[in-house]
Amino acid sequence: MVFAMIEITTYETMAPEYLGPELGSSIQQRIYLKYQGQFHSMYGYVITILKVSKLDSGYVLERGQVLFKITFNALVFKPVQDEVMYAIVGDVNQAGIYANIGPMVCVIPKALIPSDMEYSPQEKAYVDKKSEEKIAEGATIRLKITMINAMENSLRVCATIQEDYLGLMALTKD
Repeated sequence: MVFAMIEITTYETMAPEYLGPELGSSIQQRIYLKYQGQFHSMYGYVITILKVSKLDSGYVLERGQVLFKITFNALVFKPVQDEVMYAIVGDVNQAGIYANIGPMVCVIPKALIPSDMEYSPQEKAYVDKKSEEKIAEGATIRLKITMINAMENSLRVCATIQEDYLGLMALTKD
């Protein structure tokens, strides 16, 4: 599943100057800045925050700060291994193809590109020896995710176009 609506619970510490009538909007603004449009290893890419559904009473800490437990609903993008997806080619070089799937960059190493395709430095594309089809920047391809490595604030994804029904779908118009 690539897109999902999930519930996220987190804790936020607020300084005393925010503890007024605008507390709710201050917390909401902080949640939006911290999560929306960001990658989090546990949840994936947080596309948007739909609503803050629960704000528990705070706990006063030693220095006057207050710790709040916050629950919110978010739309997230998190790919899974062996998933087939469409992507737009962002760059092509001798090492492989770099394709964009929304906010994610996916690497297709040369070893996972069909053997009947060769890299052409003049065209900066992988060219099929038989059909003359080219995978170049701007092309739409279908790929299969082979590896996902979620780190603290980033996601590394490898894919293949070697299997049946994968590869070039369409070229974008210049």
